[in-house]
Amino acid sequence: MVRVKSSELLKNDFNPSVHSDRQKIVMDSILESTGFADAIIGRRVGDKIEILDGHLRAELAADQEVPVLIVDLDDEEADLFLLTFDPIAAMAKQQRSKMNSLRTKALGLQSTVFNQIIERSQLGTETAKKEIEKRRSTVRNTLSSVSIGPIRVPCTPDEIAELTLILAEYGDANGSFVGFGTYLLKLIGEA
Repeated sequence: MVRVKSSELLKNDFNPSVHSDRQKIVMDSILESTGFADAIIGRRVGDKIEILDGHLRAELAADQEVPVLIVDLDDEEADLFLLTFDPIAAMAKQQRSKMNSLRTKALGLQSTVFNQIIERSQLGTETAKKEIEKRRSTVRNTLSSVSIGPIRVPCTPDEIAELTLILAEYGDANGSFVGFGTYLLKLIGEA
């Protein structure tokens, strides 16, 4: 394991992953809140290190030092690694009970945002807007809202970004957030 400035890492021209702006925003939020919980995987190519896994994290880290796990792979092995590493992880089945536990933990970790949104869902729209206006600390924040099932809750842009992050982190493996949305509705109903 080495620490290297992200800008010194070589991008792998054969990296098949393309990340949307939304994925970049979510990953950036994760890195900001947790830091690098996992090393970038790379291999030595001459006097440089070529990225095999962690291209997006490396890109978002800009010029920061990042942890890199160096693996000893030749060109063919590196190509096979690129072809199979992420897809195999994506094929793993997720246990619903463990996913529900993670969701509950996520709600605990993000309780401030969720509690504010749940509280606001119990208020009338005008009262909720006034509550947000009272707490605004910058002129830049503009009022928006999020729909959770049939309920429309006023939120700040930061809260919407936080919700997007949580949904992306803890949504169902198939990309459907229906189960998580139902879970939120249940929480709102219990509040």
